[in-house]
Amino acid sequence: FVSRVDTAIDPQLEKRGNKDLLGKIAVANAKIAYDDFRNIFKGKRWKKLADAGARVQRPLWASTSTKNPAYSDTLYVDELIGADTVNTVPPATYKAFKDHGNPALTITKGVKKAKDDVKKLGKLGISLDDVTKKLLKDGVAQFADSFKTLMSSIEQKKKQLEADKEAYTASLGKYQEAVDKRLEEIAADNVVQKIWNFDYMVWRDDPTEISNRLGWLHIPEVMVDALPDINKVVDEVKADGYKNALLLGMGGSSLAPLVIRETYGVKKGYLDVAVLDSTDPGAVLEQRKRLNLSKTVFIVSTKSGGTAETLSFMKYFYNETLAEVGKKDVGQHFIAITDPGSGLQKIATELKFRKIFLNDPNIGGRYSALSFVGIPPAAFQGVDLDTLLGRAISMLRNNESCSDSGKGDQSGVWLGAILGELTKAGHDKVTLVASPPIQGFGSWVEQLIAESTGKEGKGILPVDREPLAAPEFYANDRLFVYLRLVNDNTYDRQV
Repeated sequence: FVSRVDTAIDPQLEKRGNKDLLGKIAVANAKIAYDDFRNIFKGKRWKKLADAGARVQRPLWASTSTKNPAYSDTLYVDELIGADTVNTVPPATYKAFKDHGNPALTITKGVKKAKDDVKKLGKLGISLDDVTKKLLKDGVAQFADSFKTLMSSIEQKKKQLEADKEAYTASLGKYQEAVDKRLEEIAADNVVQKIWNFDYMVWRDDPTEISNRLGWLHIPEVMVDALPDINKVVDEVKADGYKNALLLGMGGSSLAPLVIRETYGVKKGYLDVAVLDSTDPGAVLEQRKRLNLSKTVFIVSTKSGGTAETLSFMKYFYNETLAEVGKKDVGQHFIAITDPGSGLQKIATELKFRKIFLNDPNIGGRYSALSFVGIPPAAFQGVDLDTLLGRAISMLRNNESCSDSGKGDQSGVWLGAILGELTKAGHDKVTLVASPPIQGFGSWVEQLIAESTGKEGKGILPVDREPLAAPEFYANDRLFVYLRLVNDNTYDRQV
């Protein structure tokens, strides 16, 4: 687990004020391991084995996506190229390497410096052995959890097949032909492949804004790799006796945590996570009166790092907590979620926040639900993130270019084609109907659709939680989308 070594060690280096070794120990550890590998598989004894057909046991570099956006996105590929190695490169990292990687023999260079860096690490009181042992333990547990998720998904699919129900269907009447034609055109033009290649021409001629906003395509995979670090923070906060968490954020930074809180609730033994996204003094005062500040951790979430409302919330609760717990401990009550280089990152570093989660800057706020914006708050309330992210990755795979959009295999493309064609035909009011346990999801979809369309005079109006009426009460401008949980028939008859 290459990059996870840096993820585990960098925070310890920052606490000790050492910046020289940041982002270097993971590569150093791998280079030393490769040097040991070369020393093992050489000499007369090995030559006899090789002559008899024996092969080396190749070092395998896993977890080679870059977790820290401040580092090169090809760091753990560029630095580990050598003979007889295997690199399990994630798709996003592979594409980045194809675009701007450095294909050169690098693994054998700088071995002495690597050993020196590890020695310096030890002198700082940080044990690389302890870190790697924990990573191994966590990694095995994560693989076991992933296997459980896989088996659970198979079981769900089995039940679905036994019930003879499709995961998604559409009753489009006379518009079915137009949707089918659109899906065929999307397939013929390789639209999905272009999107995965970050081709801005799918939308418009200007590359800047769009090309820098597609990081969400691969974020579920990135967050799976980040789970050990997130869970470590959650475990530490729980062990320190914290009972509540208050997320301070606005708009896209607060909506996903709100929906997750409403949908999943709080698991026993975890933190009661609330969200403050209103500048109404009464709402702020209500949270202040409700919370025991000595048992509360504040999650300050703003991607830009400069949202005035969020920073105002932070300043207020920081000063209130400072007065109660003192300067020495106040930083342990705060966690920051922001983009690299933001004003909040600087503030959080200066005030010694417990943790700073740096998000991918190539993700817009309303597309950030499965990034650090949504996942750490969910972890604090005990959401099963292995299952959640596992299902997200299943959806990701379903919508990759290897599926056939022309046949409707890609569920996301299929839904997009329906929304687009029905809107063109005048059905531009998308009415969301959801089973009661997941009604909160409509709030997030509502913002996603409302803010993502209408930029050029063509938009879709989402309608959420509207009481259902008889057909004669609606104009001919609706498209109903029904999100139904298995075994829930609350709205079956009305829909």
